[in-house]
Amino acid sequence: MKKILIIEDDAKIAAALAIRLKAAGYEPIIAADGFEGLKRAVNDRPDLILMDIWMPVGIGFSVAQRLPSLGLKDTPVIFITASKLSGLKKTARQLGAVAFFEKPYDPEQLLAAIAHALHGTPQASVQAADPHPESNSDSNYEKPVHIPGQREKILVVEDDERIADALTIRLEMAGYKVLRAPDGRQGLLSAAAHRPDLIITDIWMPDPIGFLNQERLGNLGLSDVPVIYITASRKDDLKEIALQEGAAAFFEKPYDPEELMAAVASALRQKCELFGAA
Repeated sequence: MKKILIIEDDAKIAAALAIRLKAAGYEPIIAADGFEGLKRAVNDRPDLILMDIWMPVGIGFSVAQRLPSLGLKDTPVIFITASKLSGLKKTARQLGAVAFFEKPYDPEQLLAAIAHALHGTPQASVQAADPHPESNSDSNYEKPVHIPGQREKILVVEDDERIADALTIRLEMAGYKVLRAPDGRQGLLSAAAHRPDLIITDIWMPDPIGFLNQERLGNLGLSDVPVIYITASRKDDLKEIALQEGAAAFFEKPYDPEELMAAVASALRQKCELFGAA
């Protein structure tokens, strides 16, 4: 029995997919996000992966990019998404996806695409797997976008080495490339030199970085870079000030790692929607 890994954060969609796949003779495996999906992919070695793109933890394209390094280079991947962001299908193809579906999709077409990928059924049975054939695509839709599938860089500015290590491990497992700086001064130098896609920074540390508002980021040529603050301080109104200064999110230590990862994914998604099609 062929095993199919479903990586989908919407529990109802995942359950419906699992029921349909089981009825079709497949063994479904469910993972609720990209982080769990990578672990299940390594442990269960699925024959095919069905994957959402935007999830709270671990963007689908980032997960797909990690598969070859995990010995899963030949595992077919089908992407499903509710997003209408320009360039998603093009990027999916560049990552080797065998099919791409926009929600809501036709379940029979999805099953046909799966059968074609696993069993080589006639191509005619899966023509609808690509809802945007080349002949009907406009140039904007086909323009690839810079999204996490291309290993977005996250700069972690944190003087507590244990916290920085834990963040690095979790971010790298989710498919991001991590840059690190131990204080504010080196953080600013690293940001200017490497142009990260997102910054996670402590507030109080040696040589503090302060608040990276739009003006300061603009001076570094990074006006489109979202910033997430983490702090052990309980100072009144600190969160309010950070948000007024344009923070993408604000966390007090100790924070929930899953909530932080969800905030990272959300900030990068919003950045893509604002700047990806430019």
